[in-house]
Amino acid sequence: MENLSLRTQVEEQKLKKKPDTYRLACQTIANGPVTVKTKPKRK
Repeated sequence: MENLSLRTQVEEQKLKKKPDTYRLACQTIANGPVTVKTKPKRK
C-alpha cells in the first residue's frame, strides 16, 4: 500500500463498503513494486 497513490474520490465512492486494501486499477498509480491479487474464479 505504501507504493500506491491515495484513493481518489471515485474509489472512495465505489469502494465505500470494501476494505481499505481494495483499489480500482483504473484509478491507482503504482510508485514502486506492488503485488496484485485478483478475485479468484468461482467454480
